[in-house]
Amino acid sequence: RARRKQEAMADIPKVTMGDYCKRSDTEQVSVGFQPAEPVNFDIKGNVLAALRENQFDGRANKDPWDHLNQFSETCQI
Repeated sequence: RARRKQEAMADIPKVTMGDYCKRSDTEQVSVGFQPAEPVNFDIKGNVLAALRENQFDGRANKDPWDHLNQFSETCQI
C-alpha cells in the first residue's frame, strides 16, 4: 500500500511558488508576490493624487484590467 502511494505521488508534477505567479496573458497586469519583509518608501504627491482620482468602483461597465494598467502606469511616474 505504501509503495502504491509513493508511485502515485511520483506521478504528480512538482509545483513551485513561481508556477502560481506565471502570467497567462502578457497584456494584463499581475500583482505577483508581496515581499516577506516590510518595505518603506515615499509616495510622491502627484502619484498619490492620481491614485485618489482614479479609484476602481467595481461597476459593471468598468474594466478591472484597464484600471490595473492605469494604476501600474501611475506608479511609474
